[in-house]
Amino acid sequence: MKDLLQTPYEEMVIACLKDSEKADYDAIVSQYVHCNERKLFEFANQHEVATIIAMRLRHLGKSSPLWNGPTDDWKYRLTQRFEKLDALVSCLEASNIRVMALKNAAIARAIYPVWEECPMGNFDLLVLPEDLERTGVIFADNGMTHVEHTKKSFSQEYHAELSDDELWIKLQTRPFTDLTGTTDMSAFVRRMFDRSLSVDGTPLRIPSPEDHLLLICMSILRRRYVCVPGIRMYTEIDRVIRRSPSFTWNKFIEQARFVGTAIYFALYIPKMLLDTPIPENVFDAFRPTKTAFTRFMRVIRQTGLFYPPKNLSFFRECQMLSALYATPKDICRAIYYRER
Repeated sequence: MKDLLQTPYEEMVIACLKDSEKADYDAIVSQYVHCNERKLFEFANQHEVATIIAMRLRHLGKSSPLWNGPTDDWKYRLTQRFEKLDALVSCLEASNIRVMALKNAAIARAIYPVWEECPMGNFDLLVLPEDLERTGVIFADNGMTHVEHTKKSFSQEYHAELSDDELWIKLQTRPFTDLTGTTDMSAFVRRMFDRSLSVDGTPLRIPSPEDHLLLICMSILRRRYVCVPGIRMYTEIDRVIRRSPSFTWNKFIEQARFVGTAIYFALYIPKMLLDTPIPENVFDAFRPTKTAFTRFMRVIRQTGLFYPPKNLSFFRECQMLSALYATPKDICRAIYYRER
């Protein structure tokens, strides 16, 4: 799959995205010498991974003010955001409301605490459905503004101005969009909270490793594997797998079985690009037919892993979904539930 990489800049980015403890610094150096530093910086910024590359260059003693300024600024900003989040979560705890961080917010707070290497947009938080309204009231009492631009009953966005930054929170009662339309999401969320893990120094909780990987895979599926935010999505899978020593693959297989073949590709891409340690029996559990694999990879090659579109064209989306689902009914359902 690395044959999809067309330029030294793309190869440099992929070499740098691996977990810092597993990074191949010889490979990074060999790609770095073929890159113009300014163009590399601009390319990395475009794909929201500049701070990760900066940390690899810093390790090699090749960093410069071009990289250091944005990287140190991002760590400072993320520190402010987590301070505000911890204060909010403490208020929620006082009202007996449990809250769970999801995806990169959870990864940065508890799994991979190298904040310079955790680029993200908003914080994704999960609460129980019956706690959504009370959480909104507490947020409002603590300086968060409800942003009225979504009609989804299970999701709300909040915003706050910090001293010299801003915080966006996506508050939701579903951890992912079930594209099959077959899962009792309310019951699933309750089981998620029962399996969730505590975090030192904060009442904030994070998903169990198996639940976390499943919801990241579902997020990637919803973004059709290549759409915004693009390649950095796969670092989330790599971090959760590598940094979760208690990960149980059999549990994950059972919990993810309802998704089917779509899980295979969400794991296959980081396995091929980042050497993420995923056992072969996991791929066997979700393996597509050869025809479906070929059809899916054709779309990936046509679209590319870099320069991600906001959405695939309807034609490309149908091509991709035909590799993931067996019938036109299933394809239509996946398109429908993507927007729910």
